[in-house]
Amino acid sequence: RFAPRRHDDSPQHYLGRDGVHDLDSVVAAIVAQPAMPTFIAATMAQSLLGTTSSDVVGPLAAGFVKSGFDVRTLVRSTLQAGLAGSTEPVVLGPVRWLVAAQRVTGATVLDGGRANPGGADRRLPLLSNAGQVPMMPPNVAGWPGGAAWFGSASLVARCNLAMLVARSTVADSPVMQAARGSDPAALAQALSLPSSGFGPATSAALSIAPPGVQRLALALTCPEVIVG
Repeated sequence: RFAPRRHDDSPQHYLGRDGVHDLDSVVAAIVAQPAMPTFIAATMAQSLLGTTSSDVVGPLAAGFVKSGFDVRTLVRSTLQAGLAGSTEPVVLGPVRWLVAAQRVTGATVLDGGRANPGGADRRLPLLSNAGQVPMMPPNVAGWPGGAAWFGSASLVARCNLAMLVARSTVADSPVMQAARGSDPAALAQALSLPSSGFGPATSAALSIAPPGVQRLALALTCPEVIVG
C-alpha cells in the first residue's frame, strides 16, 4: 500500500542517476547498472545449479541482456545449462524437496494425508519448523539456503514431513513396493536418483530400517535425496 504522506517525492541522486524519486525511477536506475544482469544470472545459477562459475554465468547474463531482461528466458537458459551438465551439488530447501518427494511418490497430503482424512494441512506447521514457508521469506534477501538447512530443527521437521509423505503414499505405488523390498538400488531407481544411487552408508541404514513406510521416510531424508 502506497502512503503518499510518508513519501519524499523530491529528486534524488541514486546509483549515478539524477531525478530518482519513485518506484519506476528506482527500478530504472537499478536496471541501468552494468552489473545487474550478471548479478541476477549468478543468483539464478546459484539457486538452480549450485554454481556461480563465470563460464556458466557469463553466457546466461549475456542472454538475459539480449532478451531485454526477460526472466522466463533466463530461467529456461539456466535449466538448459543444468541439463547440459553445468551443475554442482545443491542442498534442496524444504519446499523444493517436499515438492520433489510428493511428485516422485505420488503422495497427496493436502488434507493431512490418509492418516488424517479431511483434516487441516499439516505441511504448513512442519514447513514453518523447517524454516521455509512458501511466500513468507524471513527478509528481502530470502532464505539463507545451503548449510542452513542442516540445522537440527530443520532436519527434524524434514523427517516429520518425510513420514507424512511416506504414510500418504499408496501401497501399490512403485516407490512403496521398492521400499518394502530389500534392494536399496531398486528403491533408488524408484526415487529417480542418478545411476550412482545410494552410497554405502545410506544403503546400510536402509537395509536395517523397517520395510515400507519407515524405510521410505528414511530414504527421503538421506543425503542423496536432500542434496540434489
